[in-house]
Amino acid sequence: MTVPPPAQWQVPPQTPQMPQRPRGVLRGYAVEAVIAGMLLVLIAVIILPAYFMGAFQQVPVQALPQIQPGQTAAYGEFHITPTDAIITTKNPGGGLDDDKKKKAYLVVHARIENRSRVAVYGLDLANDYRLTPPGRSKASHPKDVGLVRDHSTSCTLLPHLAEQVQMIWEIPLTAPVPTVITLTIFKRTYRQDFFENRYQWLSPEPWLNVQLPVRQDNP
Repeated sequence: MTVPPPAQWQVPPQTPQMPQRPRGVLRGYAVEAVIAGMLLVLIAVIILPAYFMGAFQQVPVQALPQIQPGQTAAYGEFHITPTDAIITTKNPGGGLDDDKKKKAYLVVHARIENRSRVAVYGLDLANDYRLTPPGRSKASHPKDVGLVRDHSTSCTLLPHLAEQVQMIWEIPLTAPVPTVITLTIFKRTYRQDFFENRYQWLSPEPWLNVQLPVRQDNP
């Protein structure tokens, strides 16, 4: 005969509970729903009409004014007269080249007068000129800026003293020789409140283009 277990050992039967719906499930998405609705209203009221009216079309880049070779362009800091360009295998700085590099030089000539009250160095002047050299795919500033009279690759332009300047780009020896090349001249903005006189002319921006005749000069 089986003896039933004591009452304290017996587990009372549990009543099955119905699954309860989690509270706040929909409430957590209320903010997202409001934001999504506002975005839809914004698209319908502002963005779509602006799109169909052409507000997002690409604005064409305005072409820069052109000057002629030998013509002087002037603003507060400089008087600039670009004249011509040559392609040569001879180092414009007068130094010796490594023959293994197989390079030539594009040299742009210009008469530049410093109209400011302080000296301007060639390293700063290089930022004011840019072109796409033959044999290259991207526009660049000159590697060196020097004086024609002493075949230098660096210079100092003193106030109110005009100099014949040479701007030098290195190009591949096999680069084709174009008949003309387009030089972009940059213009700076004067800021009187800057703490040092040398840096009061700042932020060069594209200003003018000039198409210079190119000749080949083989020594």
